[in-house]
Formats: sequence, C-alpha cells, structure tokens
Amino acid sequence: MKNEMKISELSSDVQVDFKDCLFHESIIKGERKYLNLKKWIRYSAVDYGDADRVLKTAENRKVLSDKLGWDNCKYIDCIFSFKTFFNAFLRLYFQGAIPYYGELMDSFDDFFCDTKLNEFQNKYKLSKKELCEFFFQLNEFAMRTHTIGNYMPCPDNTYNGKKGGGDGYVYFQDRIELIIDAIENKKYVDYLGRKTIYRWRVWFDSKKKEYILDEIVQKKDELMKFVCPFVKKGRFTIFVMQDKENIIEYTKYLEAVNVLISNRTYQMVEKMKTYE
Repeated sequence: MKNEMKISELSSDVQVDFKDCLFHESIIKGERKYLNLKKWIRYSAVDYGDADRVLKTAENRKVLSDKLGWDNCKYIDCIFSFKTFFNAFLRLYFQGAIPYYGELMDSFDDFFCDTKLNEFQNKYKLSKKELCEFFFQLNEFAMRTHTIGNYMPCPDNTYNGKKGGGDGYVYFQDRIELIIDAIENKKYVDYLGRKTIYRWRVWFDSKKKEYILDEIVQKKDELMKFVCPFVKKGRFTIFVMQDKENIIEYTKYLEAVNVLISNRTYQMVEKMKTYE
C-alpha cells in the first residue's frame, strides 16, 4: 500500500477513506467538485487492488480481533454496495449504454458539467435542490463505502456470494437489510436453504451487538422502502432507475445509509479506545 494505515490510530471525528491508501497523494487532495465520486470511479477503473486489504494486514487483523471481536478477517463484507445502484443511476443518466469507468474517469468533468446536469434535471423534472441533494449524498457515499463503518465479518464463506451474486443479486440487491429480512421471515428458502437461514439467523442474533449492527437491523424497514427496479437482459439481471421518483427515493436511502455508516464508524472507533 502506498500509505500504510493503522486501524488503532483511526479517529471517531474523521471518516478515513481506505481508497486513499492506494492513491498517490495528488489524487487524494483538492477542491474539485465531487472529489469522492471521482476517486471511486478511478478506484473502479484502475487496478489499484482492493481497498479492504487495509483490514487484512497482520497488525490490523490483531486489532480487529482483540478490540472489536472480529473472529475472522478472511471473509469480510462491504455492507452497503455503492456500485449496484450507481450503475442503475448511470443507465438513467446516459439513457442506455454506460461509458466504461475509464471513460468516466478521463472525462468526468465533461460528463457531469453544469450543462449536462441541467439537461438531466429538466428532463426528469427535478428541482435544483433535489439534484444537488442527490449528488451530495452520492458523493458522501462514494467515500463512506470504504470506511471502517461499512465493513463486517461474514457469517461464513458463502455469505458474500449469496448476497450479491446469481439469484441472490436479484433477491437481495447486495443489501444487508434485504438479506436480514429474508432470514427473519424465511424467504427464498429454496435459494438459501433452511440450514443456512437458521445458521445465519443465529449468527446475526449473537453478533449484531458485538459487531455494532443493531442500528442497521433496527432501521431495516426504513431502508426497505427503496427497492430498485430491475430488468432482464439476456441471462443477466440489471438494475435500472426509471424516473424522478427513483432518484428521490434513492436520495433518501443514501442519506439513511450515510448516517448509519457514520454512526457505526464512530461507535467502532470509540469501542477500540476502551481497550487501550
């Protein structure tokens, strides 16, 4: 990593973006518009490696184990997915084929200039306030998605694949609240299996306080008010935003998610301090 990061030195007052460990300092700093969103696109366009490897150094694994009770850092989950619904928004914004992330990175200021944003705003009858709030929350999430408050150990080595791959991608949209709801209400039994549902429910019940997931569980119903539409495209399923209401609903979802990640980061860092 370009910039070694020690989990034990995190501050509860600052949200530290793990992507910054992978970039040259000149990319991290600046007053550019939507800097966090630009960094996320660069991270996705260029093979810098996984941001979560910050959590997997020997020193940081020991801190997570000793102070947060993380018993397994081999299988970890980025709790709230940025990519899934960002792509859904891009399909609406570009009205079809999304540019490659490399193109988005190289021409970001042209793609999201005031002229094109105004055209998007007028086409979908968004107010200026609604558009600004959407991009504010999106830019915040682009940073928070790779902060410690958006990570957790997995119940087992199948969890990530079932939550965000295959049929699970359609059922759960790579979202923790949808998979928790399925576990609690025994949904998609044929897909998950009864033993898995039971095992994961026991795991969440025993770990939600220790892993500081209780607020996310409590806000599950609020988060589930937004469910992104999807369409079949050949053998693939893709998520698509279709209108103004999807943008407004997703903005509210982003706002809730950003608060949850921020709160959890604060609680995790404060918990680590109690063991010093």
